[in-house]
Amino acid sequence: MTHYWATDHTAVSTRAEEAHALMVSRRDLHWYVFMDRAFDAGRPPLSWIQPQWPLYNDGRLARLLDVSPCLLQLSTRPDDLTLLALQRLLRHGSGRPMLSLLGSPADGPTLQKHWQSFLEATDDDEEALLLRWADTRCTAALLKLLPEADRQRLLTPLKHWLILDRAARWQALTPPDSSPAATLAPPVDTGSPALRWDVSQLDALIRAAEADTVLAAIHEHMPDALPPSSAQVHRLTEAACHKGLELGATQMADLMALTLCSIQTQGRGLDDPRLAAAWAGDPQERPGRLATLWASAIH
Repeated sequence: MTHYWATDHTAVSTRAEEAHALMVSRRDLHWYVFMDRAFDAGRPPLSWIQPQWPLYNDGRLARLLDVSPCLLQLSTRPDDLTLLALQRLLRHGSGRPMLSLLGSPADGPTLQKHWQSFLEATDDDEEALLLRWADTRCTAALLKLLPEADRQRLLTPLKHWLILDRAARWQALTPPDSSPAATLAPPVDTGSPALRWDVSQLDALIRAAEADTVLAAIHEHMPDALPPSSAQVHRLTEAACHKGLELGATQMADLMALTLCSIQTQGRGLDDPRLAAAWAGDPQERPGRLATLWASAIH
């Protein structure tokens, strides 16, 4: 089964050199690639001989060990082997939103334990929501939605945290930090999820993932309608979702239609002043009106 991730492929050599330069500038830190192994499901996993620490290795999440996010240790010496390791990792994940780079004074077991306090959030009904921090499509949104105190607690052991964004460029999630590394005390195990999320946070998370949800639906039902996966397709889909909110389009079929309009017209169809009129009226007549409108917008 294929998937549609709406991300660009990675310029492996350039991104590896950028990451390596940062690592060399902070040899006092431990360095890790934070990998979401869920994206390896159904395909050969990456073989890694250096130490690694999966996050789903304990309790009820242990049943998900094979698809666990994982901290893969990187050595900063010798330089040529480090660069080769980075290139190998980036090549493996190219086109898939599964890689981050972490620099921390914490060793692997300490950082593993720290992350395990942030894997789930409970809602008002005491239902647990799994937070996929290593899926770089949602990492920045998750971090933004955390209350300030929780965000600072999560970031405490991280001097550097960079994700590969939709355009396969490094995006820093932490401010530049040149302060010396310090020894971190092991985190305290509270025995319960550390995070609680209210309805507004959950709604915001659903909204942040809406474009990916729509693209997944189109890929499942009309895969030939989509161009090759890219960050540009995601931007056009987000624009369609915003237009749907403006028009009051809440059904998946409507959002799929608006997305195909956006993609086929490079966004021009969404700005056409006739769209609101074409959307109004009898829903059964809407597909024909929209098809006529989009055909004129393409040319």
